[in-house]
Amino acid sequence: MKFKTVVVTLLLTVSGASAGTVFMQNTGHQLSPGPNSEGFYLFTINGMSNWRLLCDEFTPNVMTDQYTAIVNTLADLSLTTLALNGGGLTKAQILQRYQWIAILDSLAYGNTANIAFASPFLNSIGYTDPANSLQFAADVTWANRRIVDGHGPLPGKAQSLYDWVQLQNPTNYNLKGFKVYTSDPFNRTQEMTGYDPVAEPATLGLLSGGLFLIGVHQLIRRKDLKRAALAEPKTTGLTAAI
Repeated sequence: MKFKTVVVTLLLTVSGASAGTVFMQNTGHQLSPGPNSEGFYLFTINGMSNWRLLCDEFTPNVMTDQYTAIVNTLADLSLTTLALNGGGLTKAQILQRYQWIAILDSLAYGNTANIAFASPFLNSIGYTDPANSLQFAADVTWANRRIVDGHGPLPGKAQSLYDWVQLQNPTNYNLKGFKVYTSDPFNRTQEMTGYDPVAEPATLGLLSGGLFLIGVHQLIRRKDLKRAALAEPKTTGLTAAI
C-alpha cells in the first residue's frame, strides 16, 4: 500500500495535479526589451521548476518569497481576483474575462491550433510567430492587466489584442488546462495565469515507468492473495463427537 501511495503521489505531482492550493516562488523572468518590458515570469510550483506564467494585474508587484496560491480553472473562478474584487461583476462576466485571458495566453504559449485560427489577425499586426516572440508575451501581459484591472496603459500592440479578443468566441479555441493562480491571503502578490508546461521526455518516461510498476505490484498482490486462499485448510462441516 505504501508503494502505491508513493508512486501515485509522484504521478500527481509531475502531472501538475492540484488539491486547490500550491506553493509558488518566482525565480526569474523572460521579458521583452524596451521601455514597456514585460513577458513571462518563471516559477517553481510545489518544488517543480520551469513554469512560465503571465501576470494579469498592475499591482501589487510580483514577490520573490515563496507563497501559497489558490488554483482556479475556468470551471470554478470563485476565488480569483475578479470574483473577490471585481466590482460587482456577474459570474458570466467573470468567466468571459478569464476566457479572453485564456485565449491570449494560449497564443503566447504556442497553441498551434489556436494560432492557426487567429493567424489572419496575428499576421495583420505583424506577429507571424507569437510563440517565439517576447514582445508578443509583453503585449499579452498589458492586455490581460487591462482586462482584470479595467484601466491602465495599453502600449505596443496590446490595444489591438485587447480590442480583438473581446470579439472572439471562446468555443473556437482550445482552452483546456488554463489556470489562474491567486495568492492566499488575497492580493498578497500579483495574480498569475497560464498553462502547464509540456512534460519533458524524461518525465514522460518516469510517468510510464511508474504506471508499469503499479501494474506489476497489483499483479503480484493478486497472485499472493490467490496462493493464500488455496493454502487455507478446507473444512468438511462435520463436528467430531466427544
